[in-house]
Amino acid sequence: MIEQNLRGRNHHPASTCSWLVDPKEAFALDLGTGKILARRDLSAEAYTAMLAPDESVLYVTVWGAAKLAVLRPKTLEPVAEISHEP
Repeated sequence: MIEQNLRGRNHHPASTCSWLVDPKEAFALDLGTGKILARRDLSAEAYTAMLAPDESVLYVTVWGAAKLAVLRPKTLEPVAEISHEP
């Protein structure tokens, strides 16, 4: 069950989906039905999710692992991972 204190939420006005992250998971939700379209385990604690302006990818900050996960918006399949090494 998705916890009430979700850290990151994102909804694109033209989309029927919304995305959110909860400590170590990302979710894609169908706003019409309220159903979970996809769920992805993350390697560490996430902070927020942002949809690219062209809606092609979803960026999820995984601050617990110092990286940015790049996912397909509706399936949450990984596209890329960008590491940030201090």
